[in-house]
Amino acid sequence: MAFDSVQDPQNLGAMIRSAHLFGVHGVILPRDRSASVTPVVAKASAGAVEHTMIARVTNLTNTFKALKKEGAWIIGASPEAKQDIYSFKFDLDLVLVVGGEEEGIRSLVKKECDHLLSIPIRGKISSFNTSVACAIFLSEVLRQRYYAK
Repeated sequence: MAFDSVQDPQNLGAMIRSAHLFGVHGVILPRDRSASVTPVVAKASAGAVEHTMIARVTNLTNTFKALKKEGAWIIGASPEAKQDIYSFKFDLDLVLVVGGEEEGIRSLVKKECDHLLSIPIRGKISSFNTSVACAIFLSEVLRQRYYAK
């Protein structure tokens, strides 16, 4: 799981909590343009920061290139994506990328994504809060991998 430009400590903590609860192997955070793991983040994570591997990297795109060489697929969460999460098969090694509060996933990071997926919405606003979107994506991955067989 990777978080691109998540700057709100409450969101970051909630996302780390969701990642832990849904069984994610680890979280990747960029060194710049991202909240750090602070006491506020730890509190918002309800202690999940103590049980989740967290890597801070200098460059997300270079990290994704290295992970792709190891067989991982990079899947980005994007409200503009044509394909939705319910039509995608999450039966591969993947890194799910969720973007920050203001602009989502940055364009250079999006270019490294193998697939961009959206969450279907019916309301009049354009997107979910980033921590909510993160949990919805992770819930669908878990559902497909363990409960939809």
